Amino acid sequence: MIQLPFKSRDAISLIDKANLNLVRLDRDLSRNVQNGMEDVYFPNDTHWGYAGNALAAKAIIRFAKILPENKTRI
Repeated sequence: MIQLPFKSRDAISLIDKANLNLVRLDRDLSRNVQNGMEDVYFPNDTHWGYAGNALAAKAIIRFAKILPENKTRI
C-alpha cells in the first residue's frame, strides 16, 4: 500500500467514517501499483501517468453507473 502523508490519511479516515458516497481512486491506483502496473504515476512524481488516468476514468465511469439518478449531480 502506498503510504499517504499524515494529513491525507486523516482526511481519508474522516471520509470513511462519514460514509460519504465518493469515488475512492486511491484504492484502485494503490492496488494496481502493488500488482506491478507501470505508468500509474510518473517516475519520481505524484502525477498520474497514462495508466493512472485510464484507471481513474474507468473507476469514475463505474461509480457513475451505480449512483441513483438523483445523486449524479454535483
